[in-house]
Amino acid sequence: MEVITVKTTSRLYDIIYGELERHRAEIYRSNNQIIFNQNNLMRKTLEYKDPYFIKMLQETLFYGTSNINQRERSEREFLQRFINRVIKYQTVDLFSVYLATFVSEYQEFINYCYDKYDMLVLGQVETVNNNNSTSTNKSNSIYSNLPQNQLNMNLDIDTLDYADDNTISKSRATNSGTDKSTSSAYDIEALNKISALKEQIFKDIDNLLFSQLF
Repeated sequence: MEVITVKTTSRLYDIIYGELERHRAEIYRSNNQIIFNQNNLMRKTLEYKDPYFIKMLQETLFYGTSNINQRERSEREFLQRFINRVIKYQTVDLFSVYLATFVSEYQEFINYCYDKYDMLVLGQVETVNNNNSTSTNKSNSIYSNLPQNQLNMNLDIDTLDYADDNTISKSRATNSGTDKSTSSAYDIEALNKISALKEQIFKDIDNLLFSQLF
């Protein structure tokens, strides 16, 4: 296994550039155009959109963040916050191990910050209504020619002893459906609480992974 040694004053930016150098063959597209260079690396890193770049970092620096539900969003915010900071470890592997350990220990809190944002900050309330109904229809139609020697009919009698035609129809229908609606109301207090929790998480990461000498 190759151990990557970095300078004791290496910034996170320098490490990422070194990873691109090691994966030089992978930073060319089929049309042989360079997608990263030293001039646009900072912008590409802060945007964190290119799938080749994301895949490379998730296999190196961020291999321990796979349990984060909104993984790319959290990694982008990590880079935006620490891209110019100096790491406190001499190897990238050790840096990644400590990051993976932290994420594993605090993944519930990290997921809470991102997954619950819309529900809490926007005060989203989801209402689900289940509708079920059943209807049954039945009809019976009887037709009879009166015997030629029977000239009168008693209209108070609902039954006949004989009939020339007997038609029976029966139907049954079951209807079911689900109606879902979401309403939102902005909650500034919830925003402050989530922001405070996220800020504390980043401060803990800062103390764990980066030099505190400025």
